[in-house]
Amino acid sequence: MKLIRADFILTCDDEFKIIRNGAIAFEQKIVEVGSFKDLKDKYKYQKIIQCSTNSVIMPGLINVHTHLEF
Repeated sequence: MKLIRADFILTCDDEFKIIRNGAIAFEQKIVEVGSFKDLKDKYKYQKIIQCSTNSVIMPGLINVHTHLEF
């Protein structure tokens, strides 16, 4: 298990919450998103990846709309 930690995590849940001092617990896939303190206490981790100051983790904004003629 690894944790990636950032100052802000933007979620795409129903409320579009912003988690301050957040983290993402993951292995091959994301296991949980929440506050760094809660996830650090909940999971045994092998590595913590610390993002730089004022960092933001957010879902990729991918536009899958395409025109086949291009």
